[in-house]
Amino acid sequence: MAKIIMRMDPQTAARVMTFLAGATPAEPFKPSIRLPSAASTQTDARAATLALPPRYARSTGPIPYEIFGHRRSETTANAVVVDILGELARHFPAGMNDVATAVASRSRAYIARSREALIPGRPDLAERAIEFAAGWFVDTNVANRDKQAIVDKACGALGLVFGHDVKVQFPNA
Repeated sequence: MAKIIMRMDPQTAARVMTFLAGATPAEPFKPSIRLPSAASTQTDARAATLALPPRYARSTGPIPYEIFGHRRSETTANAVVVDILGELARHFPAGMNDVATAVASRSRAYIARSREALIPGRPDLAERAIEFAAGWFVDTNVANRDKQAIVDKACGALGLVFGHDVKVQFPNA
C-alpha cells in the first residue's frame, strides 16, 4: 500500500482518523480554506488572493534598497530595477554597453537600445520593456531572481561591488 503524507491541522487529522476507523463523524467535513470556484461570479484576482490564507497571499509591501549610500524604497520590483539602472546610467553613461553585454543571455538581451532588441521575435513582450535612461530599455517581463542577477551583473560590469555600492534583495529572489 502506498503512503501519502499530508500536513493538516489537528482537528482535520482527528476527523480523518475517525473516518478511516469506520466511525461516522459527528459533523460533515468542511475544508478550512475556501477558494472561489471556477463558476464563481468573483473572477477578480484580488478577491481570489484575499480568499487564500496569509502565508499564500502576495506581498505588496515596499521594497527597500540602497544605492551609493542612499536608502530608497519602491512598491514594485520593476520600479526598483528601473531606478537602480537609471542611477547607474546617470553615473556611468559610457559603461552601459558593457552592462548590456554582461547581463545578456543566449536567447535574450535584458538591456538593449530598443524594445524590439530585447527579445528578438517576440514583439508582444517588447511592450513590457521600460526605458530607464535615454535610449536604454530593460526587460521587466522576468522573475525577481533574474532582476537580482541583472543588478548584480550590472554592478560587476561597472566595477562596483554588489552588496556594498548597491544593496537590494528582491522578494522571492
